[in-house]
Amino acid sequence: MDSLKISLSKFFETYTSKINIKKLVSMFKIQPENYNILIDALYELEKDGKIIGDNDGNYTHISKEYYLKEGIIQKSSKNKFYINLGSGVIINIPNKNLNGAKENDLVFVSLKKGEKHIKQQIGTVVRIVETSTIQDIQSFNKAVVKKDYTRNYYYIRINDNVIYIPDKELNKAYPGDLVTVQITDNKMAKVVDIIKRNNNEHVFEYKEINGEKRFTPIGTTHFDIDLKTNETFEIGDRILVDLDSDNKATFIKRMDNSEGLNSYIKALFCDSGFNYEFSEKSKKEVENITGIISKEEELRRVDLRDLETFTIDGCRAKDLDDAVSLEFKDNKYYLYVHIADVTHYVKYGSALFKDACLKSTSVYPANTVFAMLPKELSNGVCSLNPNEDKLTKTCKIEFDLEGNVLDFQVFNSIINSNKRMTYGKVNDILTKNIVDEEYIPYENTLKMMNTLSNLLQQKKIDRGFILFDSVSKEFEFDKHGEIESISDYHRGPAEYLIENFMLITNELVTSLAYCYQLPFAFRNHEGPTIDQISKLRSNLKEYKKFVNTIRNITNPKMLQKILLNLCKDKETSEATYFSKIVLRCMNRAFYESNNRGHYALALDYYGTFTSPIRRFPDLLNHLMIEKIITGDMEDLEKYREEYKNMCVHCNEMQIASEKFELHIEDMLMRKYISKFIGEELDAKIEFISHHVIGIKTTNNICGYIELPKNSFDGHKVIINETIYEVGDKVKVTLDGMKPNSDEILFTIKEKVKVLSKRKKV
Repeated sequence: MDSLKISLSKFFETYTSKINIKKLVSMFKIQPENYNILIDALYELEKDGKIIGDNDGNYTHISKEYYLKEGIIQKSSKNKFYINLGSGVIINIPNKNLNGAKENDLVFVSLKKGEKHIKQQIGTVVRIVETSTIQDIQSFNKAVVKKDYTRNYYYIRINDNVIYIPDKELNKAYPGDLVTVQITDNKMAKVVDIIKRNNNEHVFEYKEINGEKRFTPIGTTHFDIDLKTNETFEIGDRILVDLDSDNKATFIKRMDNSEGLNSYIKALFCDSGFNYEFSEKSKKEVENITGIISKEEELRRVDLRDLETFTIDGCRAKDLDDAVSLEFKDNKYYLYVHIADVTHYVKYGSALFKDACLKSTSVYPANTVFAMLPKELSNGVCSLNPNEDKLTKTCKIEFDLEGNVLDFQVFNSIINSNKRMTYGKVNDILTKNIVDEEYIPYENTLKMMNTLSNLLQQKKIDRGFILFDSVSKEFEFDKHGEIESISDYHRGPAEYLIENFMLITNELVTSLAYCYQLPFAFRNHEGPTIDQISKLRSNLKEYKKFVNTIRNITNPKMLQKILLNLCKDKETSEATYFSKIVLRCMNRAFYESNNRGHYALALDYYGTFTSPIRRFPDLLNHLMIEKIITGDMEDLEKYREEYKNMCVHCNEMQIASEKFELHIEDMLMRKYISKFIGEELDAKIEFISHHVIGIKTTNNICGYIELPKNSFDGHKVIINETIYEVGDKVKVTLDGMKPNSDEILFTIKEKVKVLSKRKKV
C-alpha cells in the first residue's frame, strides 16, 4: 500500500479537480483484487490531511491554505470542545457545531469568517475523518495483543494510546494474537475473542493444581485445554500443541521436560513462535557439505594460510565469524579482516538459505544458543576454528599512521587461524601487561592492533559517533540450573578492538555495494524526531547547562557532545544511567533495501557484513559482494524486490529475538532477587541524580532509591537528617521490581560508619 499511497499523494499535488474512485481505478490500472488497497490508501491520505472526500465519493487535494482545517477534537476541563492546531492557535467548537462528532474524533472544520482574534477561532465540523476508538467505554475494537517483557504486562495500542489488559481479561490470548477487545469503564481492555493467532504452536506443561491434574500454558495466563490424544502423561511433562482461535488443541509432540534451565528456555522459545529445528531438506543438504577444500577452489582464492591470523571472542563462543591479521611496513598498517564465506555453502534459494531466512538471526538467551544455521555449519565447517583451513572473504585495508584509510580491497581467500583467543586474556595483555604463555608469540601484534583500534576509535568520535555506555549481566549457574551469582560484564580494549575493525570493514564493504548500486541490506538509523527531542529535554531538564541548546539534533555531534558532558568524570553505573535516558529517546536501527544513513554511527551509509553465521542480512550482503568479486552483474533486478521483503522480515525477527532475550534476562533477574526481597543488604552508593540514588549491593544487584523532590543539592542528599554522598557504604532493604518497570528499588536503612585507623604512636 505504501507505494500506491506515495503515487496517489504525488498525483493529487498536481490534480486540482475532483475525481472519483472509478476514474482512479482506471488511471492507476488497479486490478479488482487490489480495490481494498486503493480504498485503504485513500483513507490514509485523508487521515493525513492530504485529500478530502465528499458524500458522492469524489476526492480533492487539500492545499496548505485550504479553508478547512484538520485536527482531533479535545475537551477542556470546563467541558468545552476545541482543536489545538499548535503554535497557540485554538479552534473552539460550540456544541451546536459538532455535527455528530465526539471527543478524540479526527475531523475537518470550517472557520467562521471575520473572526478577529487569529489565535482563538470558531469552527464547525464539516467531516468526520476518523471516529475515536476509545471514547465509548463499551466500544469493541480490533487490536493485536502485545507484551512488555521487561515490565511484565499486556497491552494493546489504539490510535497511539496504550491500553492495558489485566491478566484475568486475556481470555486465552497470547502476545501477537489479533483479537477483539472491549474497552472497559476504567479504560482497560478486555479480550472478547481471538480473531487470528499469531502463532498456533504453543507449549503446555502438565501440572497438579489444587489436587487436579491439568495442562497449563507457559507463555500466557493460565487456562485449560481439551486435549484429545492417546498419549499418557506425568506431572512435569511438556508438550507442543496446535492451538486454533477456538482453543481446540491438537497434540504435536512431546518436549524436553528436564528440570534444567536450558530445557525451560527451549520451551519458552518454541512458545514464542520461534523454531530451533531445521527442515528435513536442510538436514540432507548439510549431510552433503564437507569442510574439505578442493584444489580447484584453492586456485580460485588468495592463499593467506601463512599469514599470522587469530580470532578474539567470548570464552563461550563457538560460532567464530571473524578472524584478524595485521602487518606493519613502510609506515603503514595493513589490516586483514577475514569473514567466514558462508555463501559458499549456503546457496541462494537452497533449503538452508530458506531456513536461515525464516530464523533471520541466532538468539542468545542466558547461556543458551538457538543458531540460525545447523551446528555442523555454525560451529564446524564455517566457524573459523584454529589450525583448520577455512574459506573466507577478506577485506584488506591500508591505513596511514593517523588511521586514515588509504586503500582497501575485498577478495575470496583461504586462511588457517593460528590461535583462538578470548577477550579476557587479551584484555589482561592490553590493560595489565599480563601475558598468558600461549599468547606470547602474538603480544606485539595485539598491542599494535590496539594502537590502530585507538586511532579508529578517535576517528569515530571526531565524526560524531555516539558511544552509549552499557553493562551486560552475566549469570552463573550451579549444576541444577539455579543462579549462583550475577556479575557485570564490562567491555575492554579487546572488545573495542574487534568492534572497531568490524565496523570499518562493514563501512567499506557497504561503500562498494552503494557505489555499484547493488541490492543490499542497509543498516539504517534515523535521527530523533521533534517529539523525541522534546522528551529528552524533559527527562534532562535538571541538567540545563547540557541540554539548553537542544533543538533539532540533525547533527549527531550535538547529541554526542551532550552525552559526553553528562558522562564526563562519572562512574560506569552513572554513565550507563544517562545512556539509558538518551537511548530511550532514540529510534531503532533497522534493515532496509534503500539507504538512509546511520545517525548514531555518523555515517552516510552502513550495512552489516561481518557476521554471516548468525545474521541473515550479512548473508544477503555476502551474496552481492560475491558478484563484485566475480564480476557477475546479471539478473540483479530479481533480487531487489526479494531483498526488500526479506529486510522487513529480518527487522521483525530481530525485534522478536531481542524481546525474547530481554524476557529471559528479566525472568532470571526476578528469580535471583526474589531470594533477597525484604532482606537487609550491604551496598554502596554509585551515583546520585536529581531523581534517584544509584545503589549496588555486595552481591551485585543494581537498583535505585527514589528521591523526594528538592532533596539533592548537586553533591549530596539528606534523608531522615542523614547526609549521603557518592561512595558511601550503606545498609538497604530490597523492595523488588518497580511496577511496570525493569528497575529494582531499594529503601535506605542507614549509613555504615567507617572507622578510621588509629595512628601508631
